[in-house]
Amino acid sequence: PMKPLKATATTSQPVLTIQQIETIFYKIQDIYEIHKEFYDNLCPKVQQWDSQVTMGHLFQKLASQLGVYKAFVDNYKVALETAEKCSQSNNQFQKISE
Repeated sequence: PMKPLKATATTSQPVLTIQQIETIFYKIQDIYEIHKEFYDNLCPKVQQWDSQVTMGHLFQKLASQLGVYKAFVDNYKVALETAEKCSQSNNQFQKISE
C-alpha cells in the first residue's frame, strides 16, 4: 500500500503527505525485508531436511535485528493516532483504510 500512497504524495491531491506515510508505515518495509530474507533462507533448509541441517544461525540473525521491531512498537501509538486523524480528515484515506 505504500507505493501508491507515495506516488500520490507529490500530486496536487495527495491521499497522505510523505511524513504521514512514513509515520503510519514506520519500519514496515524493513520488517518485510527481514522476514522475506528469513523465509528465503529457511525454505531450502526445510525442503532438504535431514539430521545434519542446522538453522540456529538464521534465528541468531533474526534476533540481531530485534531493534527494528522495538522501533516499530515504540512508534505504534503515534502511527495509530496519525492514521485515525487522517481517516477523520481525509475521505480518500478513510475509504482506503476501511
